[in-house]
Amino acid sequence: MTSESDHQISGSLGLAVVLAATAGFVDAFIYRRVTPVFVANMSGNLIRLGMAGGQLEGSAIAAALVALTGFLAGAMIATTSADVDLRAGRQPHPAALLYLETTLLLAVAFSIVGLGVHYSPSMEAIDYPVVILATV
Repeated sequence: MTSESDHQISGSLGLAVVLAATAGFVDAFIYRRVTPVFVANMSGNLIRLGMAGGQLEGSAIAAALVALTGFLAGAMIATTSADVDLRAGRQPHPAALLYLETTLLLAVAFSIVGLGVHYSPSMEAIDYPVVILATV
């Protein structure tokens, strides 16, 4: 069985800065240009979920739940990938996950352009694939 400390993947500070900047940009872009849901920072979705639940706003509840579920799926994929490497006696390397993330972000961009997604104040059916891809 692997321990929590086994899952700590080290890397360069520069890569961490690029990843943080990318997450911030994607989060802000989706929130301002697609639909008001956070795709990179889940604390905002938890707050929105609580507020929407208190006001019984079904579409806002659904949007927060979709984002949280997608984020959870992405975390599970990353953790499973590291587990597979560790169980095989290999040191986890984030390169495959970075390639997957790059592919998903390109899919987000192509989805926005290809589907003609425009800003909507509540999440519409056309927004779901974009939000799911971005949160994973």
